[in-house]
Amino acid sequence: FPVHILMRRIGRRNQNAENRTPRPRQGAHSSVKNAARIRNLVDDVGPSTARSCGAVMSWMFKVALRHGAVTVNPVIGVSIPRNRTGKPQALDAVQYQDLRQKLIHWETAPALGRPRTQELHEISDFLIATGVRPGELFALRWNDVDLDAEPPTVFINATVIRTTAGGVRIQNHPKSQHGIRHLTIPDFLVEQLRERSKRQTESRTPNSLNLIFPSTTGTVCDANNVGKLWRKVADSIGYNWVTLKTFRKANATRIARTMGVEAAAGPRDAGGKDRLLPGGRRELQASRRPGVPASRPRRTRTSGFEKPR
Repeated sequence: FPVHILMRRIGRRNQNAENRTPRPRQGAHSSVKNAARIRNLVDDVGPSTARSCGAVMSWMFKVALRHGAVTVNPVIGVSIPRNRTGKPQALDAVQYQDLRQKLIHWETAPALGRPRTQELHEISDFLIATGVRPGELFALRWNDVDLDAEPPTVFINATVIRTTAGGVRIQNHPKSQHGIRHLTIPDFLVEQLRERSKRQTESRTPNSLNLIFPSTTGTVCDANNVGKLWRKVADSIGYNWVTLKTFRKANATRIARTMGVEAAAGPRDAGGKDRLLPGGRRELQASRRPGVPASRPRRTRTSGFEKPR
């Protein structure tokens, strides 16, 4: 609610107070009503939004109290419940194979209206095989991957961010300096990317930015929009606890269980020290100095997440 309108109404109330029948001011008895309203908000929109509304109401009543419109702040003392955190769940290889099959079934099932996207299972394959963030994935260009190298590699050097105007754009660096890195990619993902490149070449959809995962119109893909669709699909196939971020955690969990916690955490410096990836694959941090190429990563054996059935 705009503050200037609130202040204007408070001023009008003070100016016309003598011409109106006096009514009891807002007092402590209203705390019960406000508590009931906030409880209704918790049921309707969740604890987080209810806490935000409670904070706004408390601030508004502080302004009203300062100008004599109320005698007390009725929001003070109202208990707002905390977020209910669910039990953490880890996505293992068997669960992922089941989730992937159900994803493909959902994508290929007949549906009314617009055709269903065929991208979700390929997005999840890339995320869980490499452990990259969704924003880093949607910022990848074809010149960031080297499918003919031995081993094949992908260079993570950018991410997608939201603009103040509400759109998205590619930021020329990832979340942190340590996020600039080269990763090896498994054989099944190489084959999938080759097929994807062929489909994009044969397609008439423009892709001026040369993105690996562009939007349906050939522009930068919004991770929030993909996340909304993912939540809807995941809920319908029985995996409502799995989000796009779950795949990065599953990748790290796989490393921790097979190679230890230190390998999953990775190095804290960016000096080119090896970081173990699933199945013994290694990641080498890119140099901080521009123009200095990073060493080529190595791969030793396959991963439990590598070959979908």
